[in-house]
Amino acid sequence: MFTGVGRSPLSTEVFAAVIFLALAGVYWLYSFAEHPRVGLQRGLLAAIDVAIVAFVSSVAFAYNVDTIVTWSLPLVPASLILNALFGGPLLALAGFALASRGLGAASTAELPIAYAAPEGASKAHVEPRKASKAQPTAARVSRAAAVRASCSPSRRRRARPT
Repeated sequence: MFTGVGRSPLSTEVFAAVIFLALAGVYWLYSFAEHPRVGLQRGLLAAIDVAIVAFVSSVAFAYNVDTIVTWSLPLVPASLILNALFGGPLLALAGFALASRGLGAASTAELPIAYAAPEGASKAHVEPRKASKAQPTAARVSRAAAVRASCSPSRRRRARPT
């Protein structure tokens, strides 16, 4: 596969993908370092930027093949590169904007969640993260106890031998 790098557009695309993923993986692993060096992180990010530009360009030219007439246009590489440059950041910004607003009335902090203590633990050790306005904490604990009681082994139906 890698013997055709530079001659075959698909080999070049795969090679660029491997290089990008390897650099991204090294950066991700290095982000867990106890005392990361900022200069090394910036160098890795610069290498990742170069690798992703090479990867997107190689994908664009891999799609520009003569055997498929509709793909053999100068617009195909241009549209793929422009989509990567503008579509990705716009999608990320839209996701960040949506995440900063939350889910509106159905925010995860306001959903009624049953907090149940593990078996054998007392209810005093169960501390809910945030009390919901829709349902008080005591109601949630009693609901959890009812759910736990309905699932207890004594209430389950036993399989009858045939």
